[in-house]
Amino acid sequence: MFAALAKGHLALVIIAVVNAAIAVYYYLCVIREAFFRDPEGQPAIALNWPTRALCVALIAGILALGIAPARILTSLSTSVASVNAPLPAAFVVSTVR
Repeated sequence: MFAALAKGHLALVIIAVVNAAIAVYYYLCVIREAFFRDPEGQPAIALNWPTRALCVALIAGILALGIAPARILTSLSTSVASVNAPLPAAFVVSTVR
């Protein structure tokens, strides 16, 4: 925001600050509901085994990205590069008539 302010974009900075304040309000509402409200009368959340397994797998993926991001991101970038590789000439269809 300081760079935008230094360039003279005051309106943009004001809009960004207002949007950030609105977002903080909604995030704090979620935190208030999650930590400070009593769960009286609320039914317990029942998860079946596939859902639990998926949750554990997603948590493991998040932890892996936090612990060793370079290794995972390198693997992902090489796989994406192989998908985006140019096609061999035998697969290219000419559209010129």
